[in-house]
Amino acid sequence: MASKRSASMALFLALNILFFSLVSATCRSCSSSGSNPTPTPTPSPHLHKASALEIPLN
Repeated sequence: MASKRSASMALFLALNILFFSLVSATCRSCSSSGSNPTPTPTPSPHLHKASALEIPLN
């Protein structure tokens, strides 16, 4: 029973390492820092405060 458990654990670890290496190899080409410029932040809208001259009088 212990040999089946250790064999399945070894198979799991081997597949895990294989999957990790495949994902790392394909994602490395996607995240090249030279081709992706950093996005510029959008300007925040200015809040307009009403002054005493702009308040309509009834």
